[in-house]
Amino acid sequence: MKIIKISIVKLFGIFNHEIPLNQEHDITIVLGENGIGKTKILEALNAVFSKDFDFLKKLDFEKFTIFFASDEVWEFTKSAASDGSELFVRKKTLATKSSKPQLLAKNIALPLARSPNDPREVRRRRKEAEARILNELKHPHAVIANEMNALMAERQYLDLKFLREQENIEPIQWLLTSIEKIEVRLIETQRIITRNDMDKNYYESAVTQCSNELKELISLAIKSSADITSTLDSTYPNRLVQNLREKADYTYSELNEELAELSDKRKFLSAAGLLAEAHSSDFFEIEDKNNNLIIISMKQYVEDSKKKLQPYEDLAKKISLFMDIVSSRFKHKKIRITKDQGIAFTSIIADKTGVPQVIELEKLSSGEQHELVLFYKLIFDSRQGDLVLIDEPELSLHISWQTQFIPDLKRVAALRSFSAVIATHSPDIISSNWDLKVELLGVE
Repeated sequence: MKIIKISIVKLFGIFNHEIPLNQEHDITIVLGENGIGKTKILEALNAVFSKDFDFLKKLDFEKFTIFFASDEVWEFTKSAASDGSELFVRKKTLATKSSKPQLLAKNIALPLARSPNDPREVRRRRKEAEARILNELKHPHAVIANEMNALMAERQYLDLKFLREQENIEPIQWLLTSIEKIEVRLIETQRIITRNDMDKNYYESAVTQCSNELKELISLAIKSSADITSTLDSTYPNRLVQNLREKADYTYSELNEELAELSDKRKFLSAAGLLAEAHSSDFFEIEDKNNNLIIISMKQYVEDSKKKLQPYEDLAKKISLFMDIVSSRFKHKKIRITKDQGIAFTSIIADKTGVPQVIELEKLSSGEQHELVLFYKLIFDSRQGDLVLIDEPELSLHISWQTQFIPDLKRVAALRSFSAVIATHSPDIISSNWDLKVELLGVE
């Protein structure tokens, strides 16, 4: 399901806006004055697909409509009650008669849970478990038999209540099922400070969080490669003997081409910080055309090496693009990606001993942090088919950086295959891309 248009009627009781999404370039730039509702429209769309229907209940509007390429339409409306707190939804198509609006129950106004294997979810569960253990150690006799019975009765009540609430959800199961098929991601204006995943009362630098997440991604790729390596190495002798018994259909010129390609791949992964320096991968060319043993053995080596490096390839493309975009902006700093540090910067000026000066992530300028976090999220957090909503990408950016944004966004969108909707005040963000613009007008 692909969204092709959104519209809203009587936003703040005043504005009627319609935003057709650009289908040719998959990038739509929404331009308008302050207070006209650009951000609220993005937030409303994000609220639908994160199941945050309480946001829609609190937002002042009459009708919010989402149009899909499949000819399907979702229409959210407020009740005619004086407080307007009841929210209704209906699904229809442009060719069929409208269905009856259905009341959205409060019990589904919950954000989507993270995957159990999400590193942030694993850290959260670990911290909760540690807190429970510490509490039990402090109060070993705190729970007596009667209290235990009371807790069990409460758990049974909550379980029953949950089942009943699930029954109430059933009439709009179509909405919950459809929402799961579409990923909408909002990158908000407040993006350089974020809540800690394990302690919601604690805030941390978003650039530090991005760096830590990247370290985890590299660690996962290393583990995956190590597992493949272990399997291949354990079967290598048997596979080699089997191949030696068969007639070689592989020429020495083909082998040399494969070795050169493998060498280039290692250098690319090394530049992305995923492998050690690849000096040893500068292979010599095989000159003995008639040595069948060498050709077959090296063919097996090349095939195994490709399989071992495969877990790094997608991550390396992301890192390479991320480093290229950041380097084009941070002209007085050098970026490095390593498995131990994640994202690291040094100054182009060395200290008195000739060693490059390390720059802590939190000491980057606000504009640099905004840009780093924004492109990190676009490159590493987005997936094929996502609709990414970006609010005010121009924050804290020099004009030259603003004019670079759309060309670089196109590069990222081409790699990750997502669509984007951007809310901005800046003509410099638009630059020469006026064909992507949708202007929201107020009441004259």
